[in-house]
Amino acid sequence: MGIAVIGAGAIGRTHAETLSRAPGLHLAALVDPAPGAAALAQALGVPLLPDAGALIGSGLAQGAIVATPNETHLPVAGALLQAGLPVLLEKPVAEALAPRWR
Repeated sequence: MGIAVIGAGAIGRTHAETLSRAPGLHLAALVDPAPGAAALAQALGVPLLPDAGALIGSGLAQGAIVATPNETHLPVAGALLQAGLPVLLEKPVAEALAPRWR
């Protein structure tokens, strides 16, 4: 099963490395608009996508790990869930109680 990692920071890199050791799973794509993400995607041998919308449209992954900055957790995870992709979401889920992604 192909899993995308959204966020190429330290936590995202840890998830990408863990996927390489998980039976039945593989890293399908890396999602991050930062310039440094291209080198990591190339080193991992996966496509680099700029945002969750591009991932949803690509059909590359059957699930996603959201390891983005805290303030983006809810909108990114919400978009993926609305598109029908299962999500592993880093904590905290959100920075406020009121949902902002609807």
